[in-house]
Amino acid sequence: MGGPGIRVTGRGSVSGAPDTVSVTMGVSVRRPTAPEAIAAAAASASRLTEALKQSGVAGNDLRTANYSINQEFAYPTDAAPRPDGFRVSNDVVAKVRNVDNVGAVIDAATAAAGDDVVVQNVSFGMAADTGALESARDAAFADAMAKAEQFARLSGRGLGRVVSVVETVLPPSGAPMLARMAFDGAATTPIQAGEVETSVTVEVSWDFADE
Repeated sequence: MGGPGIRVTGRGSVSGAPDTVSVTMGVSVRRPTAPEAIAAAAASASRLTEALKQSGVAGNDLRTANYSINQEFAYPTDAAPRPDGFRVSNDVVAKVRNVDNVGAVIDAATAAAGDDVVVQNVSFGMAADTGALESARDAAFADAMAKAEQFARLSGRGLGRVVSVVETVLPPSGAPMLARMAFDGAATTPIQAGEVETSVTVEVSWDFADE
């Protein structure tokens, strides 16, 4: 084989309906003292997690994402900053395996935690994504091959054997729409799942063929 060869990057993407939803939510509580804030946050967080379980989220599909205790300060215009209580935040990630049920799950949890609730993020994914990944890899390699063949043709050389392949799987993309956060007891929070995109990039190197 002669010459340094050709190295190109190909990309392939496949879209599909999501089958899981991860909801990051929790409680944020401020009280005059740290013990009061800790106790109040614990009570609210317990109500929230119990509501999630009662709504069908399995215990092993709940994990703590953040727990923090911070002293807060007031900043009066004519004086130095002064202590102004403590804030405790406790966030969990709940994996909802029934996409159609995610709005009801959010409503139940927000109702249970009341004014202490914080909903930070809703993200959709594909737990059963083997087929999508395979299709995305096929498309990515075909994209790389087409580029390599073009470069070989432009350079007046033949395309030889593949020397290396490096794959990168990109995080699923797709912007969920959370239309209403407040719980009013009248209707389920509408969540538009849309589609998620599974994307793969491959960096492929070829030798030039013998001439």
